[in-house]
Amino acid sequence: EEWASTRAVQRAETVVGQAMKIERFDGTQAIVHNSAAPIFDADGNITGSAVAIMDITELMEMKSLLKKERDFTKTVIETVGSLIVVLDRQGRIVNFNKACRELTGYTLEEVLNVPFWDFLLIPEEVGPVQAVFANLVAGQFPNRFENYWLTKDGRRRFIAWTNTAILNQEGEVEYVIGTGLDITEHKKFEETLMRNREDLNRAQAVARTGSWRMNVQKNELLWSDENHRIFGIPKGSLMTYDTFLSTIHPEDREYVDRKWRAALRGEPYDIEHRIIVGDTIKWVRERVKLEFDKERNLLGGFGTTQDITEKKLAEEEITNLAKFPSENPNPVFRLDRDGVILFANQPAQSFLTPWGVASGDY
Repeated sequence: EEWASTRAVQRAETVVGQAMKIERFDGTQAIVHNSAAPIFDADGNITGSAVAIMDITELMEMKSLLKKERDFTKTVIETVGSLIVVLDRQGRIVNFNKACRELTGYTLEEVLNVPFWDFLLIPEEVGPVQAVFANLVAGQFPNRFENYWLTKDGRRRFIAWTNTAILNQEGEVEYVIGTGLDITEHKKFEETLMRNREDLNRAQAVARTGSWRMNVQKNELLWSDENHRIFGIPKGSLMTYDTFLSTIHPEDREYVDRKWRAALRGEPYDIEHRIIVGDTIKWVRERVKLEFDKERNLLGGFGTTQDITEKKLAEEEITNLAKFPSENPNPVFRLDRDGVILFANQPAQSFLTPWGVASGDY
């Protein structure tokens, strides 16, 4: 009784697009759009109906599949741990997933159709972010960007974004999709690490002590800034053992190489030697702690280099001063406060001998 043709004939109804499930002659199920309109004779009596039936099985299956895909996508967007925000061409929020809501404290109703730069950005970043957004709308995607978001309670969170776009049939950007990760703690760690590195560089510069680390498996040899300064080797230079040896004073090179090879056999490495930096000769003290596996294969090591040039010059000056009395061609005496002769150089002996006096006498 509910068939479109029955309703057309019995009730004079025009029925359009009645969806019905039918069984085909081969036993399979089908969904059809059933439309019908009554046919009248000259006296206005219904003589039949005009019927149109369209098989929409594939269309309905496609709609069902599309709904499942949309539901799946919506579920993923809502449950994924990443921040996902969808914006229209004017920067207004179209979608703001659960991660965004939990991070910022805003509800979906509070943010829908509101330009995100009106409330989520810190003032000094509004201009740069709007410029990036304009580039996205102009078709320059995907791109990456990092900026702060302001939460509802005023906290700043640092977000790393990967942005792309959805195009309409004309090939124009219709929506911009931003996928973000809250890297605030990572950013704080980086800043702390940077401050610590700067403090270490300052401390090493004050102490005139550089450091280096070697990783054999990664084939890495990393020098601190101060180590580069001590040896006069620019940062970014290819660091090899030969590079290091080339800086050693020629007279010390064999000694340093021998001590290094001994260290590779497990012997201590704590040596002083000279290096040549430009036209300058420096003295350094090097200490190394090498790391081996159970089979005594070298894994890596850590070492320090202390610039002891001033110390060596001071020692040399003291030595020279100490030699001065004995090497002086003139008589030199050293007496204590009681007049006891503590020291007399060789020329002074010519005075003491005739007097019958020796060191230790009054």
